[in-house]
Amino acid sequence: MNDTFLDEPNDDRMMMMMPDELEEEDSDHDTGSVELSRMDDDDRGTIYSSENNGGRATENASNKAVLLGKRESKAVFSSKVLVFGVLLLSAVVVAVVTYKFTSQAEVNEFETAFEQDARKVLESLGASLDKAIAGVDAYVMTMLSYARDTNQTWPRVTIPDFEARSGKFLDLTKAAVFMEFILVTPETRPEWEAYTAKEGPTWAQNSIDYLRANNLFQDVYDARNVTDESIVYLDFVHDYSAWGVENPVGLPANHSGPMLPMWQSAPLVPTSPVYNWDLATVAENESVLHCIQAHQTSISRAYMVASENDDPAIKVENEAWADYFSNYISPHEEAMEPLSDFYYPMVPDMLDQRALSLEPDYDPTQHQVVGIMSQSVYWRDMIKGILPDGSIGVVAVFTSPCSATFTYEINGPTVRYLGGGDHHNAKYNPLKFTSLLQDLDEYNAGANRYSYIPLEKDLCPWSIHIYPSQQYEDQFLTKFPIVLTIAAVVIFAFTTAVFVFYDWWVEQRQMIVMKSALRSDAIVSSLFPSNVRARLYDDQEDEEKAKQTRRSTFVNKQQELNSASIGASGDVKKDTRPIADLFPEVSVLFADLVGFTAWSSEREPDQIFRLLEALYGAFDRVCKRRGVLKIETIGDCYLAACGLPEPRANHAVVLCRFAADIRDLMNSITNDLETELGPGTGNLKIRVGIHSGAVTAGILRTDKARFQLFGDTVNTAARMESNGSPNRIQVSSKTAEALEKAGKGVWMTKRQDPIEAKGKGTMETFWVEPVSGASTHRSAASSVQMNNSHVFEGNDGIDAMLDLTETPDSGLTERLIDFNAKICEDLIVKVLMRRQAMGMDPSTDEESSSAAAIWTKGSNSVRDEVVDTISLPPFQKATFTATKTSLEPQVVHQLHEFVAEIAHSYRDNPFHNFEHASHVTMSANKLMNKICSHSKTLSQQEVYIHSFGVAMDPLAQLAIIVAAIIHDVDHRGVPNPVLATEEPSMAQRYSKKSIAEQHSVHVAWEIFMRPTYCDLRACLFPTKEELARFRQLIVNAVIATDVFDPELKSMRNNRWNNAFSESAQSEDPDFLNRKGTIVLEHVIQASDISHCVQHWTIYQKWNRRLFQEMYDAFLSGRTDKDPSTGWYAGELWFFDNYVIPLAKKLKECKVFGASGHEYLDTAYENRIEWEHKGKEIVEEMKREMAGRSNRSNAELQSGETEWENVVEC
Repeated sequence: MNDTFLDEPNDDRMMMMMPDELEEEDSDHDTGSVELSRMDDDDRGTIYSSENNGGRATENASNKAVLLGKRESKAVFSSKVLVFGVLLLSAVVVAVVTYKFTSQAEVNEFETAFEQDARKVLESLGASLDKAIAGVDAYVMTMLSYARDTNQTWPRVTIPDFEARSGKFLDLTKAAVFMEFILVTPETRPEWEAYTAKEGPTWAQNSIDYLRANNLFQDVYDARNVTDESIVYLDFVHDYSAWGVENPVGLPANHSGPMLPMWQSAPLVPTSPVYNWDLATVAENESVLHCIQAHQTSISRAYMVASENDDPAIKVENEAWADYFSNYISPHEEAMEPLSDFYYPMVPDMLDQRALSLEPDYDPTQHQVVGIMSQSVYWRDMIKGILPDGSIGVVAVFTSPCSATFTYEINGPTVRYLGGGDHHNAKYNPLKFTSLLQDLDEYNAGANRYSYIPLEKDLCPWSIHIYPSQQYEDQFLTKFPIVLTIAAVVIFAFTTAVFVFYDWWVEQRQMIVMKSALRSDAIVSSLFPSNVRARLYDDQEDEEKAKQTRRSTFVNKQQELNSASIGASGDVKKDTRPIADLFPEVSVLFADLVGFTAWSSEREPDQIFRLLEALYGAFDRVCKRRGVLKIETIGDCYLAACGLPEPRANHAVVLCRFAADIRDLMNSITNDLETELGPGTGNLKIRVGIHSGAVTAGILRTDKARFQLFGDTVNTAARMESNGSPNRIQVSSKTAEALEKAGKGVWMTKRQDPIEAKGKGTMETFWVEPVSGASTHRSAASSVQMNNSHVFEGNDGIDAMLDLTETPDSGLTERLIDFNAKICEDLIVKVLMRRQAMGMDPSTDEESSSAAAIWTKGSNSVRDEVVDTISLPPFQKATFTATKTSLEPQVVHQLHEFVAEIAHSYRDNPFHNFEHASHVTMSANKLMNKICSHSKTLSQQEVYIHSFGVAMDPLAQLAIIVAAIIHDVDHRGVPNPVLATEEPSMAQRYSKKSIAEQHSVHVAWEIFMRPTYCDLRACLFPTKEELARFRQLIVNAVIATDVFDPELKSMRNNRWNNAFSESAQSEDPDFLNRKGTIVLEHVIQASDISHCVQHWTIYQKWNRRLFQEMYDAFLSGRTDKDPSTGWYAGELWFFDNYVIPLAKKLKECKVFGASGHEYLDTAYENRIEWEHKGKEIVEEMKREMAGRSNRSNAELQSGETEWENVVEC
């Protein structure tokens, strides 16, 4: 053995040895815990100890620091104070200078950047304005030139292909729409109106055809339902009043004019009359008149300047404008933003003299204006795409004496409308940049003069004001000056602290490193023993040192790469030694849960882990108290060892006491959890096997490495467990020798029959029952147990579970009552929560508590109450949001009493008894939970549809559980045909159909309706309808358990096909109710025969009990046919014709999740197993029943003889 494990410090030995060296368990085990008491002198071993030098070292370091402090002279102290003062003064000066300099630099950068951005905005706005007016000027000159070249006389001028010509100019000028307004006088009006009647529809239709051919504005046409028939042409000059009326009229004949009827426009969206709308009739048309009279380009007031304080009339007007202009812009753009019209005069004389309007003596009266060209432009389009992405928060305020003020925020290439009014921050007024639109040439050096028709300055001049915002400033004024100042102060403070607190910092660092090491050590300690842990640390240090040396030559580098590739491939590095040792004296324990596999087949996953966590957690605590090393858990098998990594002379004694501890804990915990986890939990037992010898132990350095044992000792310990008996501790002869040597021979009883262990042959073993103290007397319980010659064989203790002569458990019925009552209690709480969430009145209808009298005193035929469809509550989201509630104590008491009365109403049949009812309840509850489990992955509506409403109806779930509890109450132990013969009056009462099932409903319902349970009923049923629905659910469920009635079977198949055929797939409430009803019935059916779709052991247990019940009836003369003659074939028929088809339905309806697949797979497995072993099992059951019959007859004859002797005396 490697000496490394023996050379470790003794502190770890002490931790491993002390618990069991100083204390020992008393013989009278407490059921809830294992108490340790003083152990015998002969169990004591050597107690290792070592001096603790940590405290002494700390104390010496502290004393040294004190001595150093006392030696410090006054001069040194004064110099330190001087240095500290200089550093402090320097820190203040540097901090002030740093802050002043850096903060002023940021302010300068902010102002410079804003000035650049502001000038860029003004420059770009000037360029956009110049481009917009230059574009319309070019278009006007083209129109004037065309009219002259074609000898057309104004106003009778129409430009061909107006829509196509205008498209390019719209893109160039960023305008939403072009409109041409012709100047018409009262004298030329008749001629004009006649001209528009002739030419108007033609150019309009050409424009519409062009748009359609190029798929332009088709979405607007579709949205506005524009068709050729819907287009309105008014051949007379009109104002707004002519729009949208049945009989429109034009302006009065005596209208004095001048008139500016609209003529051609682009793009043409004819949602209003296409032409002849008079612009001159618009209110606030100063800009229009100025354009005509002064021959100057003018800009109208801004439309749609909305603000929160607008009058209702203004809001209506703005909404109308927004609706109108939404036809001309992208649907992704906002229509309700400021927009103005740019009016450009059409003067034919300018074809000959371009600069005519700039002459100082220009007289507008001497030159004819034939019309106005208007372009409607959103102001946002004039300032888009100006600044780069980084410049955000520039505020632009537009003002004009003729228009409302409005504000935009420019954020890089995009803009955001802030609303009507001036929204800039007044604190930035000193940084303002402002300009008239007419003066933007100052910022736009390349500006044109718009074809020499100037932009007016006197009537309604527009101004733009540029400001920064807080957002803009925040980009430049950062916390950097403060951070830099603080950094300077910190540097000086840190320099000072180095002189003052150097020792303290070193100590703090050491404490941090120590805490980190302790945390890491705690994690590693939970995985590996202390000695192995030290080896791991040493190997890690060696590897780090080796890496540091492999850094100079190419060869060393290549070796490192090769080593890394070996590790990456999963192989152990060749230059490191494995962590493993041989331990010559070790005891190894295997402990297995007997019957766990069968038990788990009846439970849900969370219940399985609830048990394992409770057991293994308790076992782990005993390991720590006893000084036993837990190796691992393998499924339901627990592996532990004693005698390593620290050798122990009494390893066998300690491990046997540990085995007794966990056995007692196993019995205590399973009994405590039976109410929670269901019947059969208390029957689980532990089987323990121990062997002593040499083992090889160490760490396999692979993924998820852990401490492991190898060797024949481990295999032999496993054989001791697998060939043992439930609730007993079996040890090998080697372990027995160790116990004998330790003076514990009194614990052992030699097993009478040697075992045949796989790979070992015949082995002599011993039963061990540890006792406390040096007494050689066994307790009564242990003596009885060790003297019992009956030994349970088999890996899972199957014979024990299937023993037909097993002694009844006196407390079983009470535990089953508690179990069933707890399930019902939880469901009643869900019922109340649902009603609370639905807002139902909790008060009870006075008639509801007696409403069931119509069933108990009226018609006797329960079966006639069966219906095809039961209405389940509609989906309501509140069902999932109800708050937790609790039951009144009297309700809980009455519920428990009701379940108890039902339990005692069951007869003492081998199969049809209350234990069977509880098994059905447990299975039904499992299926119900599977139905409701989808709430974790699906939406609430999907859960309702997926479960056909069952998951949302806790009352229906409760009814199924109650039906499971009562479905065989007062069962007579014979089938319905035999019962009809034995009880003719009962058969007559129920029309010789489903006699036992109807009788069970009658008996249970009469009990339920007794005054004793009035509070329970009042809690459950606030209305008669709820009580009636509850009974209906129970009736349908219990009658569904009559699986052999051909009429019911045919009805069920038809109802299933109607509900789940492909043609019946629907989310209609009636369909969901039909599916929900049939699913609920199949829940109780599957639960009633659930033993057939559970583990083979469970199936055998209940199959034997049913056989015993049928055979008892045969022996007593109640039935004529020996059940054993057809039992084998009957079971195969039952699997093929009922169990497997039923399991297929559970899978096909897809509401039971994995349970549907589990039931079907297990049904097939059990059917195959029965086909192979069924005949032998039937013969075995016949022999067992014959033996029981002989024993009963012998006991009867003995009793008769004794009575005769008494009589003679």
